[in-house]
Amino acid sequence: MSEENQKQVRKFYKKKRYIIPSGLILFFVAIGIWAQKEINTLIDECNAGSIESCKELEDTYPSSYDDKVKRSKITNPYFTDKFKKLDEIQDSAEIEQAKEKAKNERKTDEANTNKNTQVNENKSTLNNVVRSKWVYFDYEDKASGKTAYQAYVESENKINLSFPYSGFQNGRLSVRNHPRFGKEIFFQIDKGQILSTDGYSYDNKYFLVRFDDGDVKKWNYGEAADQSTEIIFIQDKKAFLEKLTNSKKVYLTVNLYQDGQYTFIFNSTGLKEEFR
Repeated sequence: MSEENQKQVRKFYKKKRYIIPSGLILFFVAIGIWAQKEINTLIDECNAGSIESCKELEDTYPSSYDDKVKRSKITNPYFTDKFKKLDEIQDSAEIEQAKEKAKNERKTDEANTNKNTQVNENKSTLNNVVRSKWVYFDYEDKASGKTAYQAYVESENKINLSFPYSGFQNGRLSVRNHPRFGKEIFFQIDKGQILSTDGYSYDNKYFLVRFDDGDVKKWNYGEAADQSTEIIFIQDKKAFLEKLTNSKKVYLTVNLYQDGQYTFIFNSTGLKEEFR
């Protein structure tokens, strides 16, 4: 083969290397455009009342409603319960992400404080650095479009309940400024069923609490609106918050289904002023 022919062959294959990938890209773009048109058609038919189109959308194109913006375009009641659950999962995930971010930021702040601050043990204890255990974060209340602000502290001790709630877990004590519900104080665990310390009661439900070295007291609580058994909302919030902010330790005792009473110990020092 002459040198000229060899150059032409090399030029041909060089062009071919570019032609084939470009063709594949155009092919996938065309498939994407077709699929989006198909999805839009199914959404229109679903919104018009076609259950068959709703089911096809659900079975074939679940990515068509994988976020709230996409879900807002689908109005057929067929998806109402499914979308409600997906919204709750997404909201919960966003709150957990905000909590984790706040916790990491607090750890970074503590590391910087430990690095840059020296405490002279020979000085008065008034000069000691007080490190708060409270974690702060905020999130959007979807219903109002406004921001909710929350502070929480984890218990210093862990508990381990019997099956099916086994596994070590902390308790969490939270103070929240909510745009619709106002100020709320609540205690929660990850798994288990919180009962009144007096046993089952429909109206008057109690837990036990002690602030620092004070006397133990019975304190009223209310249940969550969704009947969750892992969380209780503390009543007489103003009095509780005053005692909380003026104490260093809080001992909170709850009655847990089939496991009896457990006491959670909290370091309550240093709650920010805006939560008081």
